[in-house]
Amino acid sequence: MNRGRNRFSRRQWAFETAIVSTFAPCLPGLPSRFLALTALWIIGFLSSVQAQSYQWSVFAGSETGAGSADGVGTNARFNRPYGLALDAAGNLYVSDGSNYTIRKITPDGTVSTLAGKPGVSGSADGTGSEARLGSSGGSLAVDDNGNVYVGDYFYHTIRKITPTGKVRTLAGSPGLKGDIDGTGSSARFSSPTDVAVDHNGNVYVADSGSHHIRKITPTGVVKTISYVSGCDTDTSITTYPVSIPYLNGLTVDASGTLYASNWVNSLVYKITPDGRASQYATHTSLGDALPFCVWTSLIVDATGNLLVVDFGKNAIQKITQEGIVATLTDQTGIPYPFQEVVGVAVGKEGKIYVSERKNNRIMVGVPVDTSAAPTSTPVVATSLYQDLTTVAITLNGTVNPKGLATTAQFEYGLTTNYGSVANVALSPANGFIGQYAHVTLSGLVPGTTYHYRLVASNDKGTSVTTDQTFTTASRYAVSTFAGSAPLSGTTDGVGQLARFQCPEAITRDSFGNFYIADTRSHTIRKMTPNGTVTTLAGTPAVSGSDDGVGSAARFYLPSGIAVDSQGNVYVSDTRNHTIRKITSDGTVTTVAGLAGTSGSENGSGAVARFYEPRGLAVDSNGTLYVADSRTHTIRKITSAGEVTTLAGNPEMSGSDDGMGTKAQFMEPSGIVADGKGNFFVTDYMNPAIRKIAADGTVSTLAGGPGNWGSQDGIGSEAQFNCPRGIAIDLDGNLYVADTDNCTIRKITPDGTVRTFAGRPNYNGRMEGDGRIATFDRPTSLATDEKGNLFVADTLNSTIRKITKAYGLSLTSSSGEVGTLSEGGVIPLDTAQTVTATPDSFHSFVSWTENGVVVSTSSTYTFTVSADRNLVANFALKPFYQWWNAQVASGVTDPDWSGPAAQPHNDGVANVMKYLCHIDPSAALGDADKGALPVMNVIEQDSKEYLTLQHRQNPAASDLNIEVQVSTDLKTWQTVTPDNTQTVGTDPLTGDPIIQYQVDTLGAEQKFIRLNVTAP
Repeated sequence: MNRGRNRFSRRQWAFETAIVSTFAPCLPGLPSRFLALTALWIIGFLSSVQAQSYQWSVFAGSETGAGSADGVGTNARFNRPYGLALDAAGNLYVSDGSNYTIRKITPDGTVSTLAGKPGVSGSADGTGSEARLGSSGGSLAVDDNGNVYVGDYFYHTIRKITPTGKVRTLAGSPGLKGDIDGTGSSARFSSPTDVAVDHNGNVYVADSGSHHIRKITPTGVVKTISYVSGCDTDTSITTYPVSIPYLNGLTVDASGTLYASNWVNSLVYKITPDGRASQYATHTSLGDALPFCVWTSLIVDATGNLLVVDFGKNAIQKITQEGIVATLTDQTGIPYPFQEVVGVAVGKEGKIYVSERKNNRIMVGVPVDTSAAPTSTPVVATSLYQDLTTVAITLNGTVNPKGLATTAQFEYGLTTNYGSVANVALSPANGFIGQYAHVTLSGLVPGTTYHYRLVASNDKGTSVTTDQTFTTASRYAVSTFAGSAPLSGTTDGVGQLARFQCPEAITRDSFGNFYIADTRSHTIRKMTPNGTVTTLAGTPAVSGSDDGVGSAARFYLPSGIAVDSQGNVYVSDTRNHTIRKITSDGTVTTVAGLAGTSGSENGSGAVARFYEPRGLAVDSNGTLYVADSRTHTIRKITSAGEVTTLAGNPEMSGSDDGMGTKAQFMEPSGIVADGKGNFFVTDYMNPAIRKIAADGTVSTLAGGPGNWGSQDGIGSEAQFNCPRGIAIDLDGNLYVADTDNCTIRKITPDGTVRTFAGRPNYNGRMEGDGRIATFDRPTSLATDEKGNLFVADTLNSTIRKITKAYGLSLTSSSGEVGTLSEGGVIPLDTAQTVTATPDSFHSFVSWTENGVVVSTSSTYTFTVSADRNLVANFALKPFYQWWNAQVASGVTDPDWSGPAAQPHNDGVANVMKYLCHIDPSAALGDADKGALPVMNVIEQDSKEYLTLQHRQNPAASDLNIEVQVSTDLKTWQTVTPDNTQTVGTDPLTGDPIIQYQVDTLGAEQKFIRLNVTAP
């Protein structure tokens, strides 16, 4: 602390000219002992290149089975090997997890057991097989003398093994878990997951349970590694323990710099020998080009490259010192298909050793020269909504030309025959590193899956990626109209307050009301257009066959429903084997069939027999048509109650087309009329969609016998999986509840089938864009006059709505300078809110559409009625505008242009130069030193005041400036100055000189400082 004497000699005054922001500056010759706010993790952005190729082979062990046998190469056996480490002589050491041993492999592949007894865990010290190890997935490190160090995860200790196999506990006490520094056995560890050793013999431990990195000196002293907070010239630097959540991997390079991995968030941290900590690599900084999953082990090679085991993707990633990322591949340029890769080590001549836990073997990769042919790796873009008016998508990939002129193109189409080509421009053509390749495809069909691949060629050869797929936006959105999954019940109510119990049928009357066969509750429900649900007939949870009014009636697992033009509701009372009628006043009667008696006889009323009738349809004359599932027929009931068989043969199920009863069905389930005399039937067990023409001729429209699956196509090319419900719209398109595929299919009049909503074989209750929404065994559908679909989503016990939707595209006019909320497919009439959040360098300006400002708020709400293509506009904050005008480079580099940065190491942070109108492009000059804050003590009205004066940049209007005082340099208080005024003009710049004046209030000593932050 600098103390200035003046004529008020009884007391001492001091000032702190400082900025409390991201980092704290240290001005040469001025005190810097103030509370500095420092940032621990600094993100380093990486770029990606093409894969580096290796020739992979088995070094030791075999995938044929686990074991503990020593031997040469593939004759040896391992049991879930984990950690790897190499000594100076090229011997490889393996932590043989489920054998509880440490194995040694010589350069010629000879495997022996260095320490531990196969299959016996423990913590005893000893030599060779006398020792016991407890970790089932231990980590290893080897020092310059050939000693092996083991992190014993289970017993919370660090073990040391000499080259002769003598094992002793270096630090920690077996079975005692903790986070205590100390010497030898007095120290405590908590589930150590990795160890590393430097050239001085210091051992470093990734202590996962405490989230700390621990250091063990050669004498056994354990200390927790700390990072530094404070300025280099400060005599009271503050240190804090490095704390890394989900700490897993750890390594050290030749300089003593540590690298540690966070396995859940896929992050790598870097801690330098002087205690400076930063975030070195993150999977999100690479975008989607290299989506890392679970980063575990890591090692630094001889040239300083970092190798990271990506357990989640079964791959090895290589990060160069320049931030270039490569995936290690085989000779064909494809990542090698490792099985549970967990450990990695780097040997001489660039050889890489990898442990495959699942295959119980150690692999070795030898670098190969791939300079002949280009390679490429495509990745689907994450933004699928760039131009929904034409349905567009951007395909992304990378190409490594290997120094040769190269051409590249995306091939795409509805099948793997592709058929369409989009050329990609590569620049520079003779580059050696991976180049970003992208193309935007427009004019695509909504809701359609396309295949694509990236092809690159030069005069040495051609490289082709594996087939990839993407699906365009569906233009329809799925929401829950009534009920609330996963809750079920019988409660009446509005919308999602109502409850259903596995509804299996739904229909709609001419007034917009819906009628639902709520199968498991044995009731018939009514739902108004606004979603109000009431119980029309039956009593919840009470089955039976009684006729009656409303709740006095009984049903038994009803699963089919239809309504005529008079508002009468007809029900397939499935387990009663009857057809019921409900009039508008709720009176229930039995139209045909006899409760409890199944059969296939035709006849009038109760003389007729049905066997688990399901789907119902009614024509304009009031004639009913019944999908009588277990008799494999379609039955017809006249308004007089006379039952006949329209199509199918009750004596024989099958798939034959034909006239009337000569045709065959196999458990027909759903039926719908098109108003022209034709009927369409879901033939549940064939599985197919059948058509019954007005003359009674039965044909197969789509699917076919034994053709199970979910493939889209035309006619018999299409596949279904137990289709049940069927509905038709005003344009003649059919919609099918493909029950066991958990999807809704659409069939155009020409027989083209495509998946309309849902994801094949994915059950769930996800909402939104039809192509990502999920259902759980949807069973029935109904349409309205607007083209909306309503689905009885049976196992979700809900009624879902599929409605027309519009595309919402959100882009930034300034590149990636902030984050935007997601676009997508938004249902008609939805109140949609979009947000734009600028990064730390920019501020939000406006939302525009077609060049017109629609909102100046970063949060914008509107009602969806058309496609929207919104552009978020950002501008550099005034501080960065000033920097850009002065320096014209590095505006987004926080270490260069950040408010707290000192790019010229002159002790003055950028934000102070901004405040005082000092040129940031060069180090502080003598002429500008007077512009910095200067303290004085004055007497006024018999009072003593501290003052601070500085040159004020008129453009620095965005700064937050606080005057703070302290009496002990520990507790700082923000105060309102007794007086703030302009006391002059700077002779060099003409800027005003600002003075802050604070009463000392009789204190013996007092300190004053400015707290300056840029927003």
